[in-house]
Amino acid sequence: MPYILILITTLGNVIGLLLVKKTVLDAGQVPRETSDIVPFLVKIMLNPLTWLAIFVVFLGVLAFWLALTKMELSRIYPIIGGLSYILVALFGVLLFKENITMWGWLGVVLVSAGIILLVRA
Repeated sequence: MPYILILITTLGNVIGLLLVKKTVLDAGQVPRETSDIVPFLVKIMLNPLTWLAIFVVFLGVLAFWLALTKMELSRIYPIIGGLSYILVALFGVLLFKENITMWGWLGVVLVSAGIILLVRA
């Protein structure tokens, strides 16, 4: 059960971040003029994807609270953070055509190894 809650928390984080990225891409570049920043932020806040991201992250937080009743924070948080890092990197490449260097991929491998060690501990 705790690992299901960790997965829900991780997916809430990752999906929320991906939705925020999509929202920002849709909004465009931050305006150079100070007077245009408030309308830009209003545009982002009125985007339904922003509210969906908030809702999904909130569900992840609820799952995190429940997971904390089952496992230690020192094990849960690194697993969630590591899985989030890996999934965001992969989906960034797949969905947004972002580039990851060889060192970045090495980091993904090392984080994966760390997660495996934490789960087995």
